[in-house]
Amino acid sequence: MIDPERPDYTNTPASAQRPLFLHAPLASDVPPAVTIVTPFYNTGAVFLETARSVLQQSFQQWEWLIVNDGSSDPEALALLEPYRSGDPRIRVIDHNVNKGLSAARNTGFAAARTPYVVQLDSDDLLEPTTVEKWFWFLESYPEFAFAGSYSVGFEGREYLWPRGFHDGVTALQQNVIDNKCMVRVAVHREVGGYDETISAGGEDWDFWLRCASLGYWGASVPEYLVWYRCRQTHSDRWANLDETGQWQAFREQLRRRYPSLWEGEFPRIQPRWHMPNDSVSEVLPCANRLRKDRPRLLLIAPWLAIGGADKFNLNAISQLSERGWEVTIATTLRGEQPWLPQFARVTPDIFVLPHFLRLTDYPRFLRYLIVSRSIDVVMVSHSELGYQLLPYLRAACPEVAFLDFCHAEAENWKNGGYPRMAVEHQELLDLNLVASAHLREWMVQRGADQSRIRVCHINIDANDWRPDPQQRYVVRQRLGVHEETPVILSVSRLDAEKAPAMLAQTVRQLAQRQTPFLSLVVGDGAEREGVEAFIRQEGLGDRLRLLGALPNAQVRELLAAADIFFLPSKWEGIALAVYEAMACGVPIVGTDVGGQRELVTPECGILIAKSDEETEAFAYVAALSDLVQDQSRCQAMGVASRRRIEEHFRLEQMGDRLVEALHEATRLRTEALRPLPSRGVALLCAARAIEYTRLAEAADGLWSEHLQRERALPEQQARPQDRHDFSQTLYAWIGELEHGRTWLEEQVQNWRTAAEVREGLLREQQAWIGELEHGRTWLEEQVQNWRTAAEERERLLHEQQQWVGELEQSKVWWEEQVQSWRAAAEERERLLREQRAWTHELERGKAWLEEQAQNWRAAAVERECLLHEQQTWASELERGKAWLEEQVQRWRAAVEERERTLHEQQLMMRQLEQSLIRAEAQQDYWQAEAARYRQSLWGRLGKRFGLVEK
Repeated sequence: MIDPERPDYTNTPASAQRPLFLHAPLASDVPPAVTIVTPFYNTGAVFLETARSVLQQSFQQWEWLIVNDGSSDPEALALLEPYRSGDPRIRVIDHNVNKGLSAARNTGFAAARTPYVVQLDSDDLLEPTTVEKWFWFLESYPEFAFAGSYSVGFEGREYLWPRGFHDGVTALQQNVIDNKCMVRVAVHREVGGYDETISAGGEDWDFWLRCASLGYWGASVPEYLVWYRCRQTHSDRWANLDETGQWQAFREQLRRRYPSLWEGEFPRIQPRWHMPNDSVSEVLPCANRLRKDRPRLLLIAPWLAIGGADKFNLNAISQLSERGWEVTIATTLRGEQPWLPQFARVTPDIFVLPHFLRLTDYPRFLRYLIVSRSIDVVMVSHSELGYQLLPYLRAACPEVAFLDFCHAEAENWKNGGYPRMAVEHQELLDLNLVASAHLREWMVQRGADQSRIRVCHINIDANDWRPDPQQRYVVRQRLGVHEETPVILSVSRLDAEKAPAMLAQTVRQLAQRQTPFLSLVVGDGAEREGVEAFIRQEGLGDRLRLLGALPNAQVRELLAAADIFFLPSKWEGIALAVYEAMACGVPIVGTDVGGQRELVTPECGILIAKSDEETEAFAYVAALSDLVQDQSRCQAMGVASRRRIEEHFRLEQMGDRLVEALHEATRLRTEALRPLPSRGVALLCAARAIEYTRLAEAADGLWSEHLQRERALPEQQARPQDRHDFSQTLYAWIGELEHGRTWLEEQVQNWRTAAEVREGLLREQQAWIGELEHGRTWLEEQVQNWRTAAEERERLLHEQQQWVGELEQSKVWWEEQVQSWRAAAEERERLLREQRAWTHELERGKAWLEEQAQNWRAAAVERECLLHEQQTWASELERGKAWLEEQVQRWRAAVEERERTLHEQQLMMRQLEQSLIRAEAQQDYWQAEAARYRQSLWGRLGKRFGLVEK
């Protein structure tokens, strides 16, 4: 996925630089759920890239219709040949002559076997998850007729295009919609498809506006999912797209065709409001089962933002990918997702749920991901909704292992934050992972089972983060800092948790000692304005610089130039910034909170115990002052810090530990099975989780609005003239509202007459509703009865699981008996083969005897009689074999019946034992009969022909 901040237009979805994920169907005979339609006309080798982007889609339950629109180029036709007979999901439909894009698309829609069509031109590309996100968007939002996305222009022109259906009425001025999108087939059919008379371009613009005139519109998934291969200009081929010529005339033609749109009737589709206690659907619209050749993990995270927890997630999936795992990511919170491109460099299988799903569809989509990818392990990382959905996911997917990862407690947020949630949900998790031993003890003190908690330090890439003397000189020159001036670097958010006020106070007191130094602070947050005001008030501009939020590369450069790393946090797990600083050979001065002491030992830095602000600030000043003045000690601590990282906290060690934990969670799932919630309780928990999330989002919105009003209040109080102007404007609005009210009263009077008629109809409907209510009561009783039966079934299933264990033991014994029978059957087969050989020899002897003399005919007749007796014996053997097979078949039926009830199975076992004894007796009997008959046969032959058995 392209990075909007640093776009690389060469790294397309067909590029070899992209990470791989086995997006291949488990079976090729599954009915399609989506149709991809691609018009093809003399397309060159770039079509192979288009095909690659289709074949690598995460959604594989598709059919691809390639409409060959009368291509005449032999090379283009040769390109199509492999797709005519390779994949049964791909069909090539041929036009005898070139009919144009509109006709080709209409042909594809007419031949589609699914309710959705993805429009894809033969030289454009799709990101791997595009079709899957569009499909689920239209399933989740039935109000919309189309699903699109942002697009990337590449090749001839390079640009980012964050435009689309969401721009709404802007589509009247220009065609802002990329035709690469998903369309409901029913809508295409109802509006009459594309206008095949438009051949100079703009046929898609006409189609969108025709749909809009009939009340249909779409929405955009806010991700760059489509790559549009551009030329320098399109007007040489499509005259209607030339803005200096025919474009204006074509636009006027559209205005005449659909005048209602320009008269204010452009559709404004709004998603259905999320009502309180909305139901959660369990129905999966499709399975999309993918083939799997490596273990797979589903990571449920809140977002892909900038922070220590997200950096760990990025490092974790990188390490797992290097060790042969495939990772799918699902995020549950709204936000900018600035690190989405970074995560996409490791795995393409990423789903930001708010981008394309209604909140009530989150649970079933997560279940769908587990089923579709055959997920082995689900890991929850700081996702509150992920914890709340554990009962639902655990009940729906009992074969999957579940674990979580927590970084630090937060006493002032939800009574402990994510670790508290981990404690509460521990019985639904096979294993807990924590970033420090301190956090493990914190959870144990709150009731967690220590035997199910493992410590996995987040660690750091020691090759990426390392001392760099050359970079140190360059950065100091850029900052204008003398080589001898000590630089104190802080990297943290500027909010209450990181204590920026304490940092500023410490810098002020250190400056008062006339000690030469420069303090640099990287980060942003709610406390920034207060810190800036403090700097101005105290005149610290030459000692303390706020650099704002910076990318990792610049932080790494600043660490190369730093002498001391300062982090006076109020609480931490083990700060990622501390790992980074120590890896770069920078000593630490910070707070002794959380698990910091597990990383920062006395030879690597100085940790200050928490106390009152004055005492704590004095201790920080003393520690920093000592290190600033004693450069040799400072450098020795830096060397020790680097050595400690290299020996104990390398990223590869974290990867090994994480893989061990995943395997252990999988083992615990089978060896120490957690109790599973019933499906009814699980579904109830999912509905409650969604309702809680809805209320939390609403509360966050109200709180943000409250804060905005509070910030705006002082400005309003300081500007009385503005308030006066606003009041005058408000009075004008009130006048207009009064006029509108009079008009509304007239309309209401008209409506009252109509309402009387409707009242009569409503009374009839109320009678019907009464009957429906009676029916609903009956249905509720039936549902209650079903739930009671379901609970009883759950109990019986538990008992049956115990019976199945015993049956498995019996099955092993019976398999041994059947193996013995098979060995005996093989021996009989061998004897029959020998008998057939003897019969062949006898036939040859018969022919020879007939040639020797007529007097041998009597002997031959006798021999025929013997052969008849032999065939009779063989027929009896066949009947015996059939009898044995019948006994075995009865045994199998008895085993199946025994699986239903243990008592009946025991009776069947005794019957089968008796049957086996009879079978063995029959076998011995037939073997004896065979030996006897063989001896008798050779005796007779010996008497008549003088033959001797060899």
